[in-house]
Amino acid sequence: MSRRTKPSVAQVVRIPRFFSNQAAGVSFAYKLSRCLVAAWNCVLVGGCVVTSAEEFPEETQVPPVVVDTPDLPIGSIVAFDLNNENELRLNITVRDDNIDDDLEIQARLSVVGQSMPEYVCDTPIMKTQEPQRAQSPLIVDRSKIRPGACTKVEIAVSSRFARPCATNPELFGIPLREDDVGRATFWIWEMSGNPAANPTAAQGIVTSCALLTTAPSTSMPTKP
Repeated sequence: MSRRTKPSVAQVVRIPRFFSNQAAGVSFAYKLSRCLVAAWNCVLVGGCVVTSAEEFPEETQVPPVVVDTPDLPIGSIVAFDLNNENELRLNITVRDDNIDDDLEIQARLSVVGQSMPEYVCDTPIMKTQEPQRAQSPLIVDRSKIRPGACTKVEIAVSSRFARPCATNPELFGIPLREDDVGRATFWIWEMSGNPAANPTAAQGIVTSCALLTTAPSTSMPTKP
């Protein structure tokens, strides 16, 4: 009587498991290879993550403004005596909402009947972290003030002028960027001739000052 060899259940079970594991391994290797290829392509093209740059609105540019202050109102008359003073300091206050801008002042001094104006060019204004800047002294040397006359002082403030007025006076007060300029006008009365008591000295101020139509009387300008 022949003996049959009984099939081993364990072997039968292991065979499909072996092929199942092999198939899983092949699938994993295939997926891994695809990931590696994709990653390498990202390196070659400099990255695969594409993000759009966030856009910020540009800062609105507004022109600077010469501020009317109690110490120096716009259009005020300032007294100056050549006999006692070497320079005149006009404390200009400027407001500029573009707080990061550097600002400069130009000044033109003219007298009626005087052919050539005088200039104070490109004086910087101190930058602060507030729209209203600290007072900036505009220093006018006595040599620029005509004795016994009324001098018109035109102020221009900008973040950048087209040309320095020292080399291009014909471009005084013209900003590099349109409308980026603030303006104001003041007047200087040179008082060494005592116009309050001397009619001749008073007449000299009248005839040299486009602001005036009558001779000054007891109402005299004061220093800022």
